[in-house]
Amino acid sequence: MIHELEIGGKQNIRAVFSPCGRYIGAGQRVYDIQNGFASIELPNLQKTRHEHDVAFQPGGRLFACAVTNEGSKGGVVLYDLQSRSQVRMLPGPPRSQWSVGLAFSPDGRHLAVGYGQWSSGDPTKTAPLVIYEVETGKIVRQIEGFLDGVYSVAWSPDGKWIATGSGVYQHRPMLGEVKVWNAATGELVYDLKGHSDCVWGVSFSPDGRRLASASGTQPGPQGDRGEFIIWDLVSGQQLLKRETPKRAVAWAGFSPDGRWFATAETKRIRIWDLAPPPLEIAPPPRPIATQ
Repeated sequence: MIHELEIGGKQNIRAVFSPCGRYIGAGQRVYDIQNGFASIELPNLQKTRHEHDVAFQPGGRLFACAVTNEGSKGGVVLYDLQSRSQVRMLPGPPRSQWSVGLAFSPDGRHLAVGYGQWSSGDPTKTAPLVIYEVETGKIVRQIEGFLDGVYSVAWSPDGKWIATGSGVYQHRPMLGEVKVWNAATGELVYDLKGHSDCVWGVSFSPDGRRLASASGTQPGPQGDRGEFIIWDLVSGQQLLKRETPKRAVAWAGFSPDGRWFATAETKRIRIWDLAPPPLEIAPPPRPIATQ
């Protein structure tokens, strides 16, 4: 380990590198690696009540943070990292109490944001996925019908599809869902059945032919079960499913070359070797490292 950053707070938060490799975004902070991991002050962000997902614009200057303001209203704050100023606040739909998952499109022109509201399993209380035009802040598409919340969002490498992970975690049954959408039309491409608990993470493989999804009881010390699935997006079928007793799985994803696969579970990270032989005909992959 070469550096440790104390983030603070009670929630598990996501940390991501910027495409240029200079910055790390985590929660309500951005750290400048080239300047001794100095924390960059982002105006007004510390006034938000909760922070959730964060994302850097591919090939761009923007940093996005999904937040919940006082009064339980979700939204997204966009910051310009060059001027270190707020570009705009993207307000959530009227019924949305918080925002969680978000992702920029590969070309950086659009931002997909998952919202939610406490439903307690009530099917009449749903949350949307909203796609914004980054330059103007205009809503270009809104997909309705997610029960409780959209906790994870991912674009396919070619920008044609959007995957969502959603579900209910404060009510039994927990009702996890994985869906793949046509980004241009909002039409449902796949409704992938197989998770029994809330889905916290989704991630495409580098070639876009596979999708990883992670689920479980709420991530953290209380997580008592979980699982991850790798899906074939040519057929819509499961290639691999593994349960993780006594550990929720908060995220699962592929290395840039597609060779390695990692899962972030309660109190550990596991890395898997996917090749050779090809995953479709291989026995279950073996864990090569546990942290």
